[in-house]
Amino acid sequence: MKVTIGLLANKLGVSISTVSNALNNKGKVSPETREKILALARELGYPIENSSLKKDKKFSKKIGVLFPWHSTANDPNYYISEVLVGVEEQIKQEGFSLLIESFQNTSELPELLNQNLEGLLLIGGQFPEDFIVELARRDYPVLTIGTYTSKVPLHAVVADNQAGAYQAATHLLKLGHRNIGFINGPATTLSSRSKLAGFKQALTDFGVDIHDTWITSSEFKVESGYELAKQLVMLKNRPTALFAADDPIAIGLIKGLQDQGLSVPKDMAVVGFGNSPTGKYISPSLTTIDVFQRKLGNHGARRLMELIRQRRNGTAKDDIDTYRLVYSTRLVVRDSCGAGRGS
Repeated sequence: MKVTIGLLANKLGVSISTVSNALNNKGKVSPETREKILALARELGYPIENSSLKKDKKFSKKIGVLFPWHSTANDPNYYISEVLVGVEEQIKQEGFSLLIESFQNTSELPELLNQNLEGLLLIGGQFPEDFIVELARRDYPVLTIGTYTSKVPLHAVVADNQAGAYQAATHLLKLGHRNIGFINGPATTLSSRSKLAGFKQALTDFGVDIHDTWITSSEFKVESGYELAKQLVMLKNRPTALFAADDPIAIGLIKGLQDQGLSVPKDMAVVGFGNSPTGKYISPSLTTIDVFQRKLGNHGARRLMELIRQRRNGTAKDDIDTYRLVYSTRLVVRDSCGAGRGS
């Protein structure tokens, strides 16, 4: 059984904030209550070794970075890579080092948290909200890039996924398409829900019917797009255009459709999302949505540095306001949509 702050709170009949304050030596918690919480935490094996109860520890200048397992070196992910470049550019200027971990099982706390961190970055849109909530209650600053949650006060830097999806669908609609399919990412994530909302809003604004049978979810992989292409060509009534929620899916789609004897964009137009480095070099080159990953990384790292400085000099707030910077997206028109090469 996973030991969480919520579990400790339930067992002792106190609030989650009381447990968090006790573990992190913050807020107004009576000595008796604090000792009960610490005793139960030790008994159940909840990690408190990094707690700010250790007032004499030196500044480590270590930043932890977590991202989903599918983005490891065995399956490179351009989004994570570009964000990391932006993070590293900023972090190194401050003389900090990055400790990086990719992981799959969010039911367990990452090993990275056992290090003496001064801050933590979560990169990518596939973290479950409950997992983000758990990590957001550490005694050091935590910031997300690419996702967020409203369940706890949290600092986040994200792209405007809803507006980006709206741009993509609107572009296809303006080209005359009325039968448009959408291949989304994992349905459980906030980023996927935002993209779906933007896609549907565009069709609604143009008075176009939404075909639920043409909307599906997929992993962010070339292979997933390729396999979906095989299914699409079997449909008697198939869309004339497809919007994919990530460039790897779109790239797999194009290859899969071509291998099935269809021409892109003549038989089916395709638009991706993310502006991956590969997209401009495939044939036809991929129309996509740019989300400026490196800028997200730069700004997220700068904001985290600000939070760390506030913590060091004692000006950090116990109850932070939710900070969310939303970056605008940009449509990059190339050949796969049938509009001709642009930028």
